[in-house]
Amino acid sequence: MRLIIIIVSIILSNSSFSQVDTVVIADLKEIMVSVNAKGTANPISDVKTKTAGFFLDKSVEGILKICNKSETYIWLNDRLINTFSSCKFFDIKDLIQNSANKSVYISLYSEKGIENIRCEHVIFDSLPVIEKYHRKPRENREAIDEFLIIGIILISLCFGWVINANPSRINYIFKKSFSIKLSSYEFVNTSFLNQSNFQFLLLISLISGLLFLSGTANLNTESIVVMIARWLKISLFTFLLLCIKWVIASLISYLFRFKNINAFQLFDFQNFLLLGFSMVIFLYFIGFAIYQPLQIFIQNYIEIIMLLILTAYLVWFGAKFISNSFGNKLQIISYLCATEMIPTVLFCIELLK
Repeated sequence: MRLIIIIVSIILSNSSFSQVDTVVIADLKEIMVSVNAKGTANPISDVKTKTAGFFLDKSVEGILKICNKSETYIWLNDRLINTFSSCKFFDIKDLIQNSANKSVYISLYSEKGIENIRCEHVIFDSLPVIEKYHRKPRENREAIDEFLIIGIILISLCFGWVINANPSRINYIFKKSFSIKLSSYEFVNTSFLNQSNFQFLLLISLISGLLFLSGTANLNTESIVVMIARWLKISLFTFLLLCIKWVIASLISYLFRFKNINAFQLFDFQNFLLLGFSMVIFLYFIGFAIYQPLQIFIQNYIEIIMLLILTAYLVWFGAKFISNSFGNKLQIISYLCATEMIPTVLFCIELLK
């Protein structure tokens, strides 16, 4: 646990002093408007729209940062200049230097809507240049950065606590977690009311909550208190979902007369998700502290990444379940559909909405 805290402290210190500063000069979303068929302009916060735009003065210097998960088209006046998804950075001078007018109209279009788009005027530079814009000093970082630091530290502490309290289970996870053969350990140490079980549920819920929340496009518009409250709310919801999953599996295994299946099923589910989500949160941490493009990639595709992990678990557990022959094939397929496939499909549909 001490080693984890030391590593986190070193990397966060490195990110605080060596990472390129990003200072938001203006949130351009506040001046973006959507024009309807009658020619009436409305702020995009008041309407659901696929198209919006704003005027940008030619004298403005810095970077135009636009982020949207879905494919987005950007026009300069009436000329299409780029198509992108995730985040795109444009040098404002290069973007509008050939315009003869004092200002240009930049418009954006996305088939899936742009209500959650981020559009900001930012600068990446040294502290003296930042102070020229009368912004907050470097140590007062954006709320999103502070929230992520708090989240990563809390998860690291929780991870260290779980490792220290459950050394035998951690050893099992790293040695036999992906084995399709059952071991006696899975039947002896997998009670739902076991303290170890709730510790792992808590850790998985916190990690999945932070990962899911990191993909929210307008996260940086909220205060730290609101973000932490949302994180805890999502984590609690995830915790309850996992408990409900165990209850459903218990009822169905009782109907099929599969003894103790629900216990090791949840045990395997926890182990698989902990490994998968821990790798993702570690890469996200590296991206946040050292390599920002990796962080942006994970933010933009976090739903797909989580779905891939769930799908991989479904395939692996199905193979394990079948190989250990708990019943005839019809029973096995019916049980897997009821306890794993259908919930996963419903979760995927809800997640991709």
